[in-house]
Amino acid sequence: MHVSSLVLLGILDESEPPKEIVPLTPFGEACSRKDLITIHKILERVGYKDDEDVANELSFQMWTDQLQGTLNSKKHGDSAFHAGEFSKAIDFYTQ
Repeated sequence: MHVSSLVLLGILDESEPPKEIVPLTPFGEACSRKDLITIHKILERVGYKDDEDVANELSFQMWTDQLQGTLNSKKHGDSAFHAGEFSKAIDFYTQ
């Protein structure tokens, strides 16, 4: 790998135009410093609530997964019962 001596010495190459520096917003500044307290204050001040629906969606998904598990256990229990495997049926029904 070839690295120019200008780069190694930290000298700016005069042939390249300087890059435009864009000032950061207060939020961007807090993010660049990883200042979680300031980030939290800014989000609270602007009323950030985007993740509230996600929690509800996750909760609903967890509930439907549990319900599906219960239905599957009942179905397996019913199959075991009809096959005369009562011990197995009891195990499925009590899950």
